[in-house]
Amino acid sequence: MRQGSGGNTMDARETAAILLDANALKFNVEKPYVFASGIKSPVYMDCRILMSNVGKRRMIVESMVGVVSSLDFDVVAGTASAGIPWASWLSESVSKPMVYVRKAEKEHGRGKKIEGTIPDGASTLLVEDLVSTGMSSLAAVQSLRNEGAKVSECVSIFQYGMPEAISAFKTSAVKLHSLSNFKVACEVALENKYLNKADASKALEWMSNPRGWSK
Repeated sequence: MRQGSGGNTMDARETAAILLDANALKFNVEKPYVFASGIKSPVYMDCRILMSNVGKRRMIVESMVGVVSSLDFDVVAGTASAGIPWASWLSESVSKPMVYVRKAEKEHGRGKKIEGTIPDGASTLLVEDLVSTGMSSLAAVQSLRNEGAKVSECVSIFQYGMPEAISAFKTSAVKLHSLSNFKVACEVALENKYLNKADASKALEWMSNPRGWSK
């Protein structure tokens, strides 16, 4: 299933294959990774690895362009720090202005949280590399809205599909467009022998209850 329109748009399976091949997406059911939120996960996504792989990076950006081609926005906003390079490449590709959102207000100078200029009422597309619980993404959305921006769309390379994230985005009236997701990644990993059947089953169990999952 395609995640957006555009001739260069990869589907979720193709994106997952790229992430696995680049070693950006890693599975370890026996020794789960621990997120900043405290959630233990059998999978870890490190999109920063893709920055150093020019070929795969270009494929991801082209796919992102395809996904957002049907969306109406004036400004591209990246989240600090992992979303900044993707917002930069995307904004250049679609010839739109870019800003980025700090995690906290600057402690010196003008104390800004948004770097760059957003015209009042400008429709702004938020760019993330990864969405887990969605809390950091939606905090950035609120910061943008506080500056007068209209934010109703977010694009990410990958999302875990956590129920709390799906609910939070819906409550915040933000539509999330992700190039790939955890469920599809598990399927592709199993087919390409990154995971065996037993570990794939355990990993999929995690998706329905991330905070209560145990291996």
